[in-house]
Amino acid sequence: MATPASAVSGERSWLPAEARARERAILEGVAGSSPDALAGRLESLIEQNRTIHELDCINLNPATNVMNPRAEAALSASLGSRPSLGYAGAKYEMGLEAIEQIEVIAADLARRVFGADYAEIRVGSGALANLSEAAHTLRGSAGNVGAFRLAVLLGRIEAAGKTGDAGAAKACLALLDAEYESTRVALLAAAKSAR
Repeated sequence: MATPASAVSGERSWLPAEARARERAILEGVAGSSPDALAGRLESLIEQNRTIHELDCINLNPATNVMNPRAEAALSASLGSRPSLGYAGAKYEMGLEAIEQIEVIAADLARRVFGADYAEIRVGSGALANLSEAAHTLRGSAGNVGAFRLAVLLGRIEAAGKTGDAGAAKACLALLDAEYESTRVALLAAAKSAR
């Protein structure tokens, strides 16, 4: 008999029912597997995912298209796992001299290739994590003052940052200015009427 998912990982009650059921089914399928067997299963699934997205289907979502092999090789050569926050010459961490040059040269190349006035190239790893942390802090503050719509939006941004979903983060960020302004106006009106 398979071990229930809750005994394997702790069931996440905040997930929608269909997501909990899917997680449970996946975990029941690997219950009792050794760490080596799980690592082998992950490697197999990684290859299966590559086959699905590069050979078996046509991806219409630009975020899931086949990556240029040279760009993929660059990201897998530790560039994709190194946060690079700040501009060249003003980074927040040490040891990014080569990454600074990569970002500046790649941005210049992109600008030239696309005939753009400006281009920005940044390694995304740490940026989304920092976005998530900032959104978490602001979400708590918004909730504390009763700005619940703003708190919900910030919660979505936090979740997107945690999962690395840059598209979802961008979509939510596009709504943030208007929601912040609406909250600001409401809070000022409430403060004025309380006087």
